[in-house]
Amino acid sequence: MQTGAVYPSKDPLLRDEPTLAEKQFQESKLEYEDFHFDRQLIKYDIFMDELVISSQQFQNEIILNADLVSYAEFTDGTIIVKRHLNPSYKHHRNGFYRLVWSGEYELLSKHRKELQRFSSPSEYYKFFSTHTDYFVLKNEEWIPVESPNQLIKVLDVDKKEFKKHVRGLNLKFKRNKDEFLIELLKFSTNTRKAQ
Repeated sequence: MQTGAVYPSKDPLLRDEPTLAEKQFQESKLEYEDFHFDRQLIKYDIFMDELVISSQQFQNEIILNADLVSYAEFTDGTIIVKRHLNPSYKHHRNGFYRLVWSGEYELLSKHRKELQRFSSPSEYYKFFSTHTDYFVLKNEEWIPVESPNQLIKVLDVDKKEFKKHVRGLNLKFKRNKDEFLIELLKFSTNTRKAQ
């Protein structure tokens, strides 16, 4: 595999992990340069927006060349996909997004971490603040999800009908963002098909 640079060791002042979910590597499926690999030890560094592979041969961690990666599927079910354009989004970086749902639309989320510093007379350390941004992608059109009401309006869904539907499922946007948005996209698709 043609890879990028060696992954740096963790800053000793950092009290957090830059990765998504698991701190250690997970066995994953990987599509790289149109080749499929199974059982590769990979982790996703969301701070740098990089996929990192554990190299048993060289006894180190190597950053995968982001231009050659199509997707990585982790054992916990998380799928990281590469998307090339998101023109109005300043955190696009290497273009890795978590695939939340795929149907008529794709629901993608971008997990990102920003470095923060804590300083007092007795101690100094760094930590991350975590953020998640959601997008709906249809035919190369990126729709940022700023609120459920904004997406309801964009998808032209009957707000009252959807609220009644989602109340029966006991879903709240702030508690279950993934499930709520998936249900909204399914509802939109089913409503359009019924017409």
